[in-house]
Amino acid sequence: MPWLQLRLNAEKGDALRISDALSDAGAVAVTMQDAGDEPNYEPLPGEAPLWSNTQIVGLFPADIDVGDLLKRLRASTGLPDINAGQIEMIEDKDWERVWMDRFQPTRFGDRLWVCPSWHTPPQPDAVNILLDPGLAFGTGTHPTTALCLEWLDRAELLDKVVIDYGCGSGVLAIAAAKLGADHVFAIDHDPQALQATAENARRNDVADRIMTLLPDQMPKVPCDVLIANILAGPLKSLAREFATQVKAGGHLVLSGILADQVDDIRQAYAPWFELTQIDNREDWMRVAGSRVGTANPAIAATVSSNTESVDVDAIVAAGRQAVVADVAQSTRGNGGAFRATLWSALTSVMLIILIVQYAYFYRHDLQSYDLAQPLLIKLCDIAPCATPLRHDTSLIRILGREVSSHPARPGGLLVNATIVNDSDKRQLFPLLQLGLSDFNGSLLALRRFRPEEYLDESIDYARGMLPGVPVQVLLEIADPGADVAGFAFEFL
Repeated sequence: MPWLQLRLNAEKGDALRISDALSDAGAVAVTMQDAGDEPNYEPLPGEAPLWSNTQIVGLFPADIDVGDLLKRLRASTGLPDINAGQIEMIEDKDWERVWMDRFQPTRFGDRLWVCPSWHTPPQPDAVNILLDPGLAFGTGTHPTTALCLEWLDRAELLDKVVIDYGCGSGVLAIAAAKLGADHVFAIDHDPQALQATAENARRNDVADRIMTLLPDQMPKVPCDVLIANILAGPLKSLAREFATQVKAGGHLVLSGILADQVDDIRQAYAPWFELTQIDNREDWMRVAGSRVGTANPAIAATVSSNTESVDVDAIVAAGRQAVVADVAQSTRGNGGAFRATLWSALTSVMLIILIVQYAYFYRHDLQSYDLAQPLLIKLCDIAPCATPLRHDTSLIRILGREVSSHPARPGGLLVNATIVNDSDKRQLFPLLQLGLSDFNGSLLALRRFRPEEYLDESIDYARGMLPGVPVQVLLEIADPGADVAGFAFEFL
């Protein structure tokens, strides 16, 4: 059947009242548009539009009495000057079919294609995302989504951990997974978006690598890439939280930003990120960059390289030989006794210096020994190094754990756990002992893992566990067989 479309103009502050009144009067759909030529701002849920003049469009059954409708609108809103701006009849169509005809396969970058699920991909050997948006936003055609897809197409995502914040239909999360990401966390406030993402992930055979979560369920797992295609307001308020989610050297990609909002966004993220990559499509901007911090991989590699090049044992041996030779030479002349005493004192001083140097360069190896703790504490009071870390496994707690079949390696198990340091100070990462037992409690397998074996390679385990910050543990082990009925963690 045909429909009657009514357009009304409203000043800022009246738009929401009129919109609600149209809905109460029986409108099957209400939309708000910019009535002038103002920037393309979009209101947040529950906020008034930012436009000074807003055009409100209501869609009604064709037989509605427009005069009576306007009277009811004036009465319910308390606005006596409401008048119809434009009235037109809209012929009925198969709107779903119209939308489906408009949603065509689209290419993003060199590798990515987004294709409607009812359409055959034009390039079967490309990275094709089959998408059915359902009730969630995100087909890839909007400029903000397109900017993110183009960034992902150029990124190296193999075996990376990715967070898609504001996932909508899941197009970005699925793109990341199909481009090689190992784990993808798809985050959204809208349960319908999470449902659409889960369904689209199954359609694209990547459901085993995509986890859909509400924002308050987002795990404190340091990720390699965090991509957020939302509005500038929420992006600014999320800066500190995003900083805790992205590992040092990791990448942040922000979209849904207008040109005059870029500086504010960059300033909000400046304490933690260098956002130097700026691109645009139509009126929309994408801002991207990397997480900065002392754990930057390039810096860590330089420090490690410099430290390993120092052969402290060789320095000590050479120093001893030189001192002995000098003492022997000096005692042959007059005043030999005095010189021997002097050189003996100098020898002691040099040995102390060499011991201090050894302790400094190997402090991370020595800090687990109780006898070395007092020396290292005094050393770090005067030298540019951190105070040695404590080691108390009673203050390390497991928040969650699970064992599942390895998604990529037949005959393997994937152990996923989260641990936290309940101490008020940093402490050493522990040795982790994993035991697998049968139904009778008999031990079937036992293995110990060093921190470098169970932590992501981006984590500098020598810096210790931060207090109160959950850390993800990922272990890959061979499946010991069907007799396994339980498993237990122990910290050593």
